[in-house]
Amino acid sequence: MVVADPVTLSAENFSDLVWNGEKTVDGNGWFVKFYAPWCGHCKKLAPTWAQLADENAETLNVGKVDCTEEQNKAICSQFGVKGYPTLIYFPTDEGYNNQYFKHAGPRTLDGLLSYSVDKKWMPKNDL
Repeated sequence: MVVADPVTLSAENFSDLVWNGEKTVDGNGWFVKFYAPWCGHCKKLAPTWAQLADENAETLNVGKVDCTEEQNKAICSQFGVKGYPTLIYFPTDEGYNNQYFKHAGPRTLDGLLSYSVDKKWMPKNDL
Protein backbone atom coordinates (compact mmCIF):
# COMPACT_ATOMS: atom_id res chain seq x y z
CA MET A 1 0.00 0.00 0.00
CA VAL A 2 1.43 3.36 -1.08
CA VAL A 3 1.14 5.99 1.63
CA ALA A 4 3.08 8.88 0.07
CA ASP A 5 2.82 9.43 -3.68
CA PRO A 6 5.19 11.61 -5.69
CA VAL A 7 4.00 15.21 -5.55
CA THR A 8 2.45 16.39 -8.81
CA LEU A 9 4.30 19.56 -9.70
CA SER A 10 3.28 22.21 -12.20
CA ALA A 11 3.99 25.78 -13.21
CA GLU A 12 1.59 26.84 -10.46
CA ASN A 13 3.42 25.21 -7.54
CA PHE A 14 6.98 24.48 -8.70
CA SER A 15 8.55 27.73 -7.49
CA ASP A 16 6.73 27.55 -4.13
CA LEU A 17 7.61 23.91 -3.42
CA VAL A 18 10.87 23.11 -5.21
CA TRP A 19 13.00 25.79 -6.83
CA ASN A 20 12.32 29.52 -6.60
CA GLY A 21 14.88 30.44 -9.25
CA GLU A 22 17.70 30.93 -6.78
CA LYS A 23 17.57 27.98 -4.41
CA THR A 24 15.80 24.80 -3.40
CA VAL A 25 12.90 25.69 -1.15
CA ASP A 26 12.33 22.65 1.09
CA GLY A 27 14.91 21.47 3.63
CA ASN A 28 14.86 17.84 2.51
CA GLY A 29 15.76 18.49 -1.11
CA TRP A 30 13.72 17.38 -4.10
CA PHE A 31 14.14 14.58 -6.62
CA VAL A 32 11.94 15.40 -9.61
CA LYS A 33 10.97 13.25 -12.59
CA PHE A 34 10.25 15.25 -15.75
CA TYR A 35 8.16 12.92 -17.91
CA ALA A 36 5.63 12.36 -20.66
CA PRO A 37 2.63 10.09 -19.94
CA TRP A 38 3.06 8.22 -23.26
CA CYS A 39 6.76 7.45 -22.65
CA GLY A 40 7.50 3.75 -22.14
CA HIS A 41 10.57 4.38 -19.99
CA CYS A 42 8.51 6.74 -17.81
CA LYS A 43 5.78 4.13 -17.36
CA LYS A 44 8.37 1.52 -16.42
CA LEU A 45 9.92 3.87 -13.84
CA ALA A 46 6.56 4.90 -12.29
CA PRO A 47 6.30 2.06 -9.68
CA THR A 48 9.91 2.59 -8.55
CA TRP A 49 9.36 6.36 -8.38
CA ALA A 50 6.25 5.80 -6.24
CA GLN A 51 8.18 3.43 -3.97
CA LEU A 52 10.97 6.01 -3.62
CA ALA A 53 8.39 8.61 -2.53
CA ASP A 54 6.62 6.27 -0.15
CA GLU A 55 9.65 4.79 1.60
CA ASN A 56 11.54 8.08 1.97
CA ALA A 57 8.79 10.61 2.66
CA GLU A 58 10.47 11.87 5.84
CA THR A 59 13.91 12.49 4.30
CA LEU A 60 13.31 13.24 0.62
CA ASN A 61 10.73 15.09 -1.43
CA VAL A 62 9.84 13.21 -4.60
CA GLY A 63 7.92 14.94 -7.36
CA LYS A 64 6.93 14.68 -11.00
CA VAL A 65 6.28 17.16 -13.79
CA ASP A 66 4.29 16.25 -16.89
CA CYS A 67 6.20 18.01 -19.66
CA THR A 68 3.40 17.48 -22.18
CA GLU A 69 1.10 19.88 -20.34
CA GLU A 70 1.25 23.30 -21.96
CA GLN A 71 1.63 25.13 -18.63
CA ASN A 72 4.72 23.03 -17.74
CA LYS A 73 6.68 23.39 -20.98
CA ALA A 74 8.59 26.44 -19.71
CA ILE A 75 9.73 24.57 -16.57
CA CYS A 76 10.88 21.59 -18.62
CA SER A 77 12.74 23.89 -20.98
CA GLN A 78 14.32 25.83 -18.09
CA PHE A 79 15.94 22.64 -16.79
CA GLY A 80 17.06 21.40 -20.19
CA VAL A 81 14.69 18.46 -20.47
CA LYS A 82 15.23 16.96 -23.91
CA GLY A 83 14.22 13.35 -23.28
CA TYR A 84 12.00 11.41 -20.93
CA PRO A 85 12.27 10.70 -18.17
CA THR A 86 14.76 13.31 -17.00
CA LEU A 87 15.55 12.99 -13.30
CA ILE A 88 16.88 16.05 -11.48
CA TYR A 89 17.93 16.37 -7.87
CA PHE A 90 17.60 19.75 -6.15
CA PRO A 91 19.71 19.66 -2.96
CA THR A 92 19.46 21.92 0.06
CA ASP A 93 22.96 21.10 1.30
CA GLU A 94 25.13 24.03 2.34
CA GLY A 95 26.82 25.50 -0.73
CA TYR A 96 24.60 23.56 -3.17
CA ASN A 97 21.08 24.83 -2.55
CA ASN A 98 21.30 27.10 -5.59
CA GLN A 99 22.22 24.22 -7.94
CA TYR A 100 20.56 21.15 -9.41
CA PHE A 101 21.96 17.90 -10.75
CA LYS A 102 20.74 15.54 -13.48
CA HIS A 103 20.76 11.85 -12.60
CA ALA A 104 22.19 9.64 -15.35
CA GLY A 105 22.74 6.49 -13.30
CA PRO A 106 20.66 3.40 -12.61
CA ARG A 107 16.91 3.87 -12.35
CA THR A 108 16.58 1.21 -9.67
CA LEU A 109 15.42 2.05 -6.17
CA ASP A 110 18.97 1.53 -4.88
CA GLY A 111 20.40 3.69 -7.67
CA LEU A 112 17.94 6.51 -6.99
CA LEU A 113 18.53 6.37 -3.24
CA SER A 114 22.27 6.31 -3.70
CA TYR A 115 22.12 9.38 -5.91
CA SER A 116 19.80 11.44 -3.73
CA VAL A 117 19.97 10.35 -0.09
CA ASP A 118 23.57 9.06 -0.19
CA LYS A 119 24.64 12.23 -2.06
CA LYS A 120 26.13 10.65 -5.19
CA TRP A 121 24.98 13.82 -6.96
CA MET A 122 27.74 15.73 -5.18
CA PRO A 123 30.80 16.47 -7.32
CA LYS A 124 33.53 13.90 -6.55
CA ASN A 125 36.04 16.48 -5.35
CA ASP A 126 33.54 17.63 -2.67
CA LEU A 127 32.80 14.23 -1.11
